[in-house]
Amino acid sequence: LCRYSLFQLVETDDFGRGRTVIFAWTQKKMRANVTWILDKFKEIMGTTTRTETFAMDCARSE
Repeated sequence: LCRYSLFQLVETDDFGRGRTVIFAWTQKKMRANVTWILDKFKEIMGTTTRTETFAMDCARSE
């Protein structure tokens, strides 16, 4: 049994190609964890324009 969840943050460019930008291991799937990951991404990226966010639950392996 796995006690940790792996979050993967993927950005999509103007051509629709997705690229992984952050992986994060967390102990539970909680909204606070996702919010923290997105906040860290914003902090790293600085000011950006035309940014949209969406979330997907569950990996193909689950």
